[in-house]
Amino acid sequence: MLTFLNNLRFCNYLALNEIKQKYRRSSLGTLWMSLSTAITILAIGPLYSILFQTNLSDYFVIVSIGLISWNFISSIIGESCGVYIANAGMIKDVNLPLEIYCYIVVWRNVILLMQNLFLLYIILNILGYTIFPNFKLLLIIVLLIYFLTNIGLILALICTRFRDFSQIVDTAMRLLFLITPILWMVKDSKLANSSFLKYNLFYYLVDLFRDAFINDSIVINHLVLIMILAIASGIVSFSVMSKYRSKIVYWL
Repeated sequence: MLTFLNNLRFCNYLALNEIKQKYRRSSLGTLWMSLSTAITILAIGPLYSILFQTNLSDYFVIVSIGLISWNFISSIIGESCGVYIANAGMIKDVNLPLEIYCYIVVWRNVILLMQNLFLLYIILNILGYTIFPNFKLLLIIVLLIYFLTNIGLILALICTRFRDFSQIVDTAMRLLFLITPILWMVKDSKLANSSFLKYNLFYYLVDLFRDAFINDSIVINHLVLIMILAIASGIVSFSVMSKYRSKIVYWL
């Protein structure tokens, strides 16, 4: 993490440059990300609110923050899997800390998350909801960044060594999207005490994010669990990078 803080300006420059390159011929640029999420919500909102017998306006709020948080989490995990492979040429030619490449992925997604949250705050307040940025949401975002950065470092190394593993991660994320309460709510289902939620890490991540955003609250048990996992992931990522850092270039 110290490497990230020391190279934050450099990561920010490269992350912004990647975003510009990706959307350089687009009129709306990164707004397409937010627009895509909005279209998805508008498309499924009326149907799912009827299926779950939920007030439509409340469902829009819950699903919008659920999708935004899921896109943030899944994008970092998915992109981290192939980050060393995608930057193989640069890794072989330029002497940079290998963590930098994962940090760029994380920071680029943080920038897009901030844009999505800013637009969502504006839209919700226009619609009459009194929702404003709060310290608890900032705390959850910082914790998520730290946890996902460590997970990204671990996955990047594993997927560089074992190329099939990225496909396993991709399939797992698709399945987890369906069993995680993003498009549906726990209180409207019979799964409140099921193993689908009890052992689903992403349920706790999304739930913390959603509660902090909407209710300005945090479930302490969920927070403690994620903090423990974040510390553990930090120890594991430091250990595996220290042991296998020198071998990554030979795996590319």
